[in-house]
Amino acid sequence: MDTEVAYYSIDVDSEASAPETPRPRRRSTQRLARQAEKSSDPLLNTSFGRYRLLSPLGKGGYGRVYKAWDPQLERHVAIKVLSRRDKKAYLRFAREITTTARLNHPNVVGIHDSGASAGRPYLVMELVEGESAWDLGQSDQAPGPEEAARLMAQVARAIQHAHERGVLHRDLKPANILITASGHAYVLDFGLARHTTHGRLTQTGAVLGTPLFMAPEQSRGSDQISERSDVYGLAATFYYLLTGRPPHVADSVDQLLDCLLNEPEPPSAHAPGVAPALDALVLRGLQASPDKRFPSAQAFAEALEAWLEGDAPAARPLPGAWGALHTPRVLGLALAASLCFGLALGLLFGGGSSPEAPTPAATTAAAVRPDPATPAAAARAAAAQRAGFDEVYPLYERALTEATPEAAAGLRLELAQLALRRNRVEQALGLLRDASTREQLAWKAFAALQARDKAELTDALTRLAADPEGRVFASALVEPDRQQAGFLALCALRRDPSWWPAELILAEAALRSGASEARQVLAPLLSAHPDHVPALTLDARCLTRLSRRREALAALEVARALASPHLDPRALLLEGALALGFGADPLDVAADFARARAAGLDDPTLHLWWGTALLLGDDERAAKPHLSKARKLSTARILSELADVDLDPTVFRLLDKELGLISSLDPARPSDALRDALQTGLGELPDRAREPLLRARLLAAGAEARGPLEAACAAALKAAPRSGAVALEAARLLTGRDAYAAAQRALGAARTLGAPRSDADRLEAELLWRQGREVAALRALGELAERDSGVASRWARSLTAYLRGDLARAEREAKEALGLSPSDAPSRLLLALVQAGQGEPLQALTSCAEVHRQQGYLDSLLAAAVVSAGARGAAGGALDEDLALLAPRLNEVLRGADGAFARVEASRLALGSSAHVLAGSWLAEALRTEPDRAQVLLLQGAQLLGRGSAQDVLAVWSRAREVDPALPLPAAYARRYAERFGDLGPLESLFQ
Repeated sequence: MDTEVAYYSIDVDSEASAPETPRPRRRSTQRLARQAEKSSDPLLNTSFGRYRLLSPLGKGGYGRVYKAWDPQLERHVAIKVLSRRDKKAYLRFAREITTTARLNHPNVVGIHDSGASAGRPYLVMELVEGESAWDLGQSDQAPGPEEAARLMAQVARAIQHAHERGVLHRDLKPANILITASGHAYVLDFGLARHTTHGRLTQTGAVLGTPLFMAPEQSRGSDQISERSDVYGLAATFYYLLTGRPPHVADSVDQLLDCLLNEPEPPSAHAPGVAPALDALVLRGLQASPDKRFPSAQAFAEALEAWLEGDAPAARPLPGAWGALHTPRVLGLALAASLCFGLALGLLFGGGSSPEAPTPAATTAAAVRPDPATPAAAARAAAAQRAGFDEVYPLYERALTEATPEAAAGLRLELAQLALRRNRVEQALGLLRDASTREQLAWKAFAALQARDKAELTDALTRLAADPEGRVFASALVEPDRQQAGFLALCALRRDPSWWPAELILAEAALRSGASEARQVLAPLLSAHPDHVPALTLDARCLTRLSRRREALAALEVARALASPHLDPRALLLEGALALGFGADPLDVAADFARARAAGLDDPTLHLWWGTALLLGDDERAAKPHLSKARKLSTARILSELADVDLDPTVFRLLDKELGLISSLDPARPSDALRDALQTGLGELPDRAREPLLRARLLAAGAEARGPLEAACAAALKAAPRSGAVALEAARLLTGRDAYAAAQRALGAARTLGAPRSDADRLEAELLWRQGREVAALRALGELAERDSGVASRWARSLTAYLRGDLARAEREAKEALGLSPSDAPSRLLLALVQAGQGEPLQALTSCAEVHRQQGYLDSLLAAAVVSAGARGAAGGALDEDLALLAPRLNEVLRGADGAFARVEASRLALGSSAHVLAGSWLAEALRTEPDRAQVLLLQGAQLLGRGSAQDVLAVWSRAREVDPALPLPAAYARRYAERFGDLGPLESLFQ
């Protein structure tokens, strides 16, 4: 299925066979090889997940494919198992999974499932019974020209589908085409595929693919691989189906590379039944120059279908990119494709759920070749159909030579505007250097601003400012204050509604208030100009802020296709960051960051992402200097930037080591900014209570001892003895610092003085939880959760789910609470704890950093969340060494929590990972602090489940029941006990 074919694998007779003599074919030896494998393959008859491997189907450079049985759905499937264990193989296999999952086409084998078993990733696919095109081409049942053309048209349609989703196959060959007995073709093995917006998974100049069927530019290791490289692979595979041999045969790789630069013999030289028109079609796909091949897989498929229908295509492409597609039929199809693309863009930017994003192949509309009556009309039509700028420019130049001076000025301005929309700012500025009218000067100023040309900008602004009507354009461009610039942009739009830079400025200003508002401003601009690269980039920024990251990445892909290689470096940074969050190849993304730096971008955010990408690419040495430059960013900014990236423990530890993520969240004296933040809301309380409450907040924020905190709260209560709000605030501060007795007294006073019931009940439930009285806490939480759908009820539902071990629901409810009140610190801290438990350390630390920035260590739950995130992030790899290095920093964080609560919650989550040593030390400290806390004993017993005897576990849990007779046993612990010891009788009698 994935069989590699070496350049020397075909023995071709040097003398051509006589036309009347059928050429000999060899039977494939693959079946014999598979039979030999059956007796030696250790994976056969073993299970991968729920699947049982039955027999081998094929193998390649890094994967083996098996026929397997799925007992759950009672069907046979094909499973591809990674056979190599190196980093690059893992990355390639992961990319194959994500790439193939993007595709949904009848001629691409569908994906059912993926996973890992015993450390080996696997991919579960639809099982297709058939024969590879390689085997078929070597057999006596090789297809004739018509059948081969029909099969290759199917394959080309599938490849076009992949291209429209930004995927290049890069390894098209007969071994990767599967053909069923009914004549249905399937494309296999996207293991070497890559996304068109990113580079390759290997170093520059490396050659991936099979040389016999590889395009010349790919065989040379060029980075200029495109959709037309796959077209070459299609034509080469078609050549093989027609003749039983590849287009070029040589004695060595060097000779083969030389042969690739020359046109091969026509297929009819080896298969006399091939018609001349089919010869011409194949040879056009095999041209050494990509520009002379079919422009797309779709064009190749249409040419095959036209031949099958009796409409022979042209014998050779005409000179240049324009000649081949002037027929009315193809033009109509191209215009229809253009209209479909416009509709897709309208849906993409209209809000809501978006369809598949337009891709580079669609957006550049290479197949659109308008032929209107006049050069000016041709230029406008090509621009409107989003042909490449380099294709449109010659048309405008031709039109300019035939236009009157007045018409030429208009055409020059049109071309400059098109250049600006495609981010060709230097060309736009060159076209506008002789601007004289107010309109031209406004556009020149905008172009000069984009090009950072101070001389031209000064000239344009000076001349604009001399015109009262033009002054507002000049002011809008140079106003540094975004809100003021937005106002001036509105004025500019009133004077000239067609001047779209004003809409960009207005949208940029609106982004300060909200991303949704900015998108509303951009919507009409993108509707009128769907090829507007700066607007697409700004829209992607808005979508990112709205957490619609996949749509943002789609917008940037369209922008890249339209502007490449002139995409703004900040757009490259944003696109790379989003791609990394979706698991793109980190070395490909790092190449994008390098291009952004070469384009002039050099800020700490770029270096943060660049260093992270290099770490993910296993290049720690290259990452360090970039991460060093990223230290200028605040911890909150670093975490918010990286929150969506999936980091393995090793990368997390390296990031923490270089950037001090956990250490920056240690308890510390409140800064001036934090002091200001802690005064929020005090103005609504009685005057005399404000000073002691501020002092109490500062003590709590700095994780000072509980004694001074209790004294400050008592002073506040004494200063305002009849204020329920003061009593409730004191109770909240004391609860957060685990001063349970004082908090209970203050809460009682708050209820007596008429504090809001919902707030008081929420604090009551939290107190019960922190004291370890989980049964009573769950009862109180249940009553609060049923009361309404406000923030307190959502928080109660989230905490209930957390205590019952349902972390997915706990996360969902916490996010719902934050949706109602984004500043609700208890919900954000609970979310951080849940995220840590789910193994998402960066997301957890991001939530922690937000709370830490707003209120310091007012709540000991912050310490629990930080250390839980650190422990889960470090779990994996050389645990003893890594956790030993991390433990002092985590214990320093726990200095922000006086009681047992933070250590108990951190231990609860640590026991769910591999950090049992840390959990044991934290539980011992918690037991020393609160010896009568049954929860600690329960968790100690859970820790013994992995290494102690049944008697040891039962002894510890018996002591826990003595301390708290109502203490329940979590179902997860009961299951682990049953798995380890079997007999549940003693356990049932203990927890009856």
